[in-house]
Amino acid sequence: MPRVFETRFRVRSYELDSLRHVNNAVYLQYFEHARMEALQATGYPLQRLFSMGTVPNVVRAEIDFRRPITEGDPVLITTEVEKAGRSSMSIRQRLYLDRDPAVEVADALIVGVWVSTTDGRPVPIPPELRDAFGVE
Repeated sequence: MPRVFETRFRVRSYELDSLRHVNNAVYLQYFEHARMEALQATGYPLQRLFSMGTVPNVVRAEIDFRRPITEGDPVLITTEVEKAGRSSMSIRQRLYLDRDPAVEVADALIVGVWVSTTDGRPVPIPPELRDAFGVE
């Protein structure tokens, strides 16, 4: 069963656009931060992956925006692997208002391919990472 990872933080003032809500491009940074936190929680931070000779490379990102958020809003991002192929993972991430987890702010589907750190070519997802994420 896939593990669900949670990341929490507050929106910072410098992430706002001229309309005083979080700029759309910042959501990509939020979701990346949550994926890095998930890797850390599995015991496989980027440094360890580099030493293993493989890292995830984002090849697709889709985001559906549901409602704006603004400075000081507490947010919760959930991260979970929906599907894993030989060398790719489809990762579902959802951003909620942490004070009211029923309020979904944004939903993202991120596709990553595991690549070699030496030549950038796709490589199989290491079995220990599959186990850490709870996917077959």
